[in-house]
Parts: sequence; C-alpha cells; structure tokens
Amino acid sequence: MAEPKTYICQGKTYHSERDMVVALLDNFRAGEAFGAELLQAWLNVCQLPALRGGLRTVVEREAWHARVLAQRLQELDSPCQAQFAADTRQVTLQRMGSADISDVDKLREIAGLVTGPTDPVAELRYAAEQIEEDQETRALLSTLLDDEDATVRWLRDSYRQLIDEAAELG
Repeated sequence: MAEPKTYICQGKTYHSERDMVVALLDNFRAGEAFGAELLQAWLNVCQLPALRGGLRTVVEREAWHARVLAQRLQELDSPCQAQFAADTRQVTLQRMGSADISDVDKLREIAGLVTGPTDPVAELRYAAEQIEEDQETRALLSTLLDDEDATVRWLRDSYRQLIDEAAELG
C-alpha cells in the first residue's frame, strides 16, 4: 500500500494539497501585508533618494501581492487569518519608522534577513512546486515569487552600493 502523499511548507507537513495551499497563501499574504506596512514606515522617514525610489516600488508591490493573495484565498473560500504577533509588529514598525536610525542601518537589517543561510523565496518556491491540482494558484505564486526575487536583488544591490560608497568615503 502506497504512503499517502504529504506536502511540506515552511517546516510544516500537510496531508492535503489544499491545506498546504491555504496555509501558504495566508502566511505569504500576512508577510506581504506587513512588509508593505513596514517599508512604508521606513519610506516615510527615509533620507536617501535612491532608497526612497526603490522603497516606493517595493511597498506598492508588497501591498499588491497581499491583495492578490487575499483574493485567491477568498476564491478558495478560505479566510485571511495569519498575522504577525502584535509585539513584534509594534517593535519593528517603531524601529523602521524611526528617523533616529540611519537608512544604512535599516537596510543592513533588511538585507540581513534576505541574505541569511536560508533563502526565503526558495523555500516558498519549493512549496509552490509541490502544487499539482491547483494550477491557478501555482502560476500565481510563481509570478509573485519572481517579484520577490527582484526585491531581494534590489535590497542586496542597494546594500552593497551603500557599503561601497561608505568605504570610499573612508
């Protein structure tokens, strides 16, 4: 007798594709919504024009991703439930919205999140690649994750550029 198929997403095992898809969409949606809010707080106090231009684009992209993911959850008759812990949200929003913390320090923190030992986009892409039945969601996730790759690239490149400029100044 064959083992029942399981699905793995963000360290959790699911026994149905639908359960995994709903969890993936909802967690991704919550992350994108919070990302937009967080980066908007930074954008509101950002002093570096090159960062402001990129942040403006990323804020809009993250917010749009959250809306698209919420719409897909609604189409699947599943509620949006995932949220970041209130204390984490508050501390992080205060830090990124603070004019007393430099843009370079904020970028260093954000870049550290996307340049660590695990690639968060790769983990989500792995989960999306397991989807066999819901091809609409699979394609939706694939295109959103391409946007995420672009955001990660922009963050890394911006960080490298600022570090290089700081080194030149001495």
